[in-house]
Amino acid sequence: MRAEVGLGTLGSWRGWREGGRRFGVHLRTGGALGTGLTCLWFLPSPLAGEWALWPPDALRGGICTAEGGCGTGLAGGATDSRGTSMQTEMRERFVDLWEKHFPKSELPIAFYYTEEGPAEGAGRAGGLAACVIANLPRARKGEALWLDTEAIGCPGGRRYLGFSQELRPGFEHFLSCGVPGVMAGERYKKTPELVKELMRQQPPMQAPARWIVFKRWDKLGEADDPAAVVFLARPDALSGLFTLANFDASDPQAVIAPFCAGCASIVQHPYVEGRGARPRAVLGMFDVSARPYVPAETLSFAAPWPLFERMVANMEESFLITDSWKKVRARMAKAGE
Repeated sequence: MRAEVGLGTLGSWRGWREGGRRFGVHLRTGGALGTGLTCLWFLPSPLAGEWALWPPDALRGGICTAEGGCGTGLAGGATDSRGTSMQTEMRERFVDLWEKHFPKSELPIAFYYTEEGPAEGAGRAGGLAACVIANLPRARKGEALWLDTEAIGCPGGRRYLGFSQELRPGFEHFLSCGVPGVMAGERYKKTPELVKELMRQQPPMQAPARWIVFKRWDKLGEADDPAAVVFLARPDALSGLFTLANFDASDPQAVIAPFCAGCASIVQHPYVEGRGARPRAVLGMFDVSARPYVPAETLSFAAPWPLFERMVANMEESFLITDSWKKVRARMAKAGE
């Protein structure tokens, strides 16, 4: 179970996830709450105007889809009338739209956290590299990649995926100029003091479950609950993703490019952004140490799940249907031949 707090269209709300499904309670009596794929319509709370974090088996309400249609009242164990087929529809719809507007482009991968480990003989293959990014080609080729703290050999990887709150001893020297005769520095920052300030501004996250799973989009199962969707894309595709993320935003910073490790740019930052009221996409894979593990012509673009849903919903009314994009799309199709 994961608690979430944010703002709904009618005011403040509190939500949580259980069993891959989103639930929520709205402050206003009888209010409707949009929480991503579904929302719940509640009858008045016994404590009118107060938080009412009822357990699922005590709910009395109906299910309301993102399109605004509400079902009949349900008692206990409320479920969406469309069930997991909605996940299937979303997966298939995106594939169709991606192939239409981004021809010859690689499908993204998604990640989610879970307490359930891989089935025996599946998922957690041997021979994992210490670097998280070095293992991503497995997921890009269609293999489910399961990682826990024991599977990640890099201390930074454990931290940026939320499995450790610690930094290696002398990290401020390691990331900067090193210590003569003791350690060579990576020289990504000029001084140890700058590194300390950087770490102060980027506090560690806490993984919500034991495992993190990376899967290519077309390999996601009906019960999978992605936290973010990660594209490894060339410049033309990146321009489309960047512009699509900005399509319904007035803030010119709807896409950010923080200085961070490669794994932080595809996990930590998009995961943290996804908990905000207006999640931003994260442009990344600028990490020089991670570059050897990704194709030379690609960068990463990670969209927190709430933003990704909006992007998909906006595709058919955005610039993607204009002659301007048609020219770029034609070049993408030719480049992929």
